[in-house]
Amino acid sequence: MTRLALSLMLGLALAPAAAFAQSRADNVVAHDAIDRFVEQEMAAQKIPGVALAIMRNGAPIKLQGYGYANIEHQVPVHADTIFQSGSIGKMFTGMAVMLLVEDGKLDLDASIRTYLPDAPASWAPIKLRHLLNHTGGLGDPDLDYRREYTDDELLQPYYAVRQLFPAARRWSYSNTGYATLGIIVRKAGGEFYGDVLAKRVFAPLGMRTARVISDEAIVANRSAGYYVGDEGGYSNQPFVSKSLNATADGSLYLSALDYVNWEDGVRRKALLKPESWKEITRPAPLDNGTSYPYGFGWALAEAPNGGEIMQHGGSWQGFRTNLRRYIDDGVTILILANSTSADTTKLLNGVASRYDSRYTEPAPAKIADAHPDLTAATSRTLARVAAGTLTDKDFPLIGGEWRQRMFDSGRKTLGELGKCGNLDVFSDQANGDRQVRRYQAQCRNGVLEASSTMAADGTPDTLSVRRRTPGQAPDED
Repeated sequence: MTRLALSLMLGLALAPAAAFAQSRADNVVAHDAIDRFVEQEMAAQKIPGVALAIMRNGAPIKLQGYGYANIEHQVPVHADTIFQSGSIGKMFTGMAVMLLVEDGKLDLDASIRTYLPDAPASWAPIKLRHLLNHTGGLGDPDLDYRREYTDDELLQPYYAVRQLFPAARRWSYSNTGYATLGIIVRKAGGEFYGDVLAKRVFAPLGMRTARVISDEAIVANRSAGYYVGDEGGYSNQPFVSKSLNATADGSLYLSALDYVNWEDGVRRKALLKPESWKEITRPAPLDNGTSYPYGFGWALAEAPNGGEIMQHGGSWQGFRTNLRRYIDDGVTILILANSTSADTTKLLNGVASRYDSRYTEPAPAKIADAHPDLTAATSRTLARVAAGTLTDKDFPLIGGEWRQRMFDSGRKTLGELGKCGNLDVFSDQANGDRQVRRYQAQCRNGVLEASSTMAADGTPDTLSVRRRTPGQAPDED
């Protein structure tokens, strides 16, 4: 198969894509179109290496590696190349918790203070299931990522961080919640969550190279992760301490082959009882009687063809990942990339539409604005971001380090875009007592895409802005 010569930064030429054995011939897959698309996007997005897997009914029908796992040594990506999972690892933490639930060592409806008696009294209403489906209201503290922590030491900044809202009031993504789940697994079960996974998930499913991240261990076929700076150059992933690179919020090594075996297990609903799998795929109940489309480590959605989707993405230490299951069709697509510049949602959407046109995402469409007061409030906030007049009193629910990053990146993006027109609403979703809204605006130098979570009075909890490029995937949580 002819390969495009992709010119990488540092003057490197893209390594020939590593063609992997396929389980059987499949005439439905437009292999050439998919390969061309991935290679073109790698060049445009400046991604050194990508692993792609397309599975149907638990079997791989396309496994392909593109580019380099390691730029310095020019090692190509293969089926057994190890990538960091990022937050895809949360679905495995959910499995570890449910195994202990079935063992009778954990109770989904017990207060987490049952397992963490030193936790703040305000945590008493938070149940185990609230941590699993991100409705516990726990914020993320600023941590020293070079420091080694014991479990009890790590709990102290978690306990100190402000609780964002009462449990089940709304959905809010929380890495703290999942890291806490890993600690609870050890305290209740007597084993490190990674050992639980190794013995009771990875081994039974044949995931031979899956494991928790370790810089010290000799890990065959390990990919490097890369950061792409403002000037377009690569740098290696920064150091993270051993303890913080082993937390249960997404600290795993997995290859495309490992994911194939994982997908087969998920498809068969292996290792757990049927009622446990129902809990995993149940949308998160909220206290106003509604629900949010997230289970235990799985985001839930509707496919363009009307079918059901289970999916999750990940981002950590120079890696970007995305896994999506088209449940009704038995099709699963996986993208693993080793660069912070990778838009894995765009990659996955493009692969999916070339695999089956029914999976083509519709172009974003403007909708009627049911809350013009919230739009006006968002416009005022964006003006303050651009002017650099936000203070620490703005967005108090976001940790200081992340809040400053949001301020800085938002101001830079808005400065590059120049003067923008009115905001148009493209989606408006209720999240308990909040509205999650996505906007676009035509600006002098491009298209602004903004996403905000707002209270009824127009006070924003979160705000993200980016410059939208043609064909770019919509911004996602």
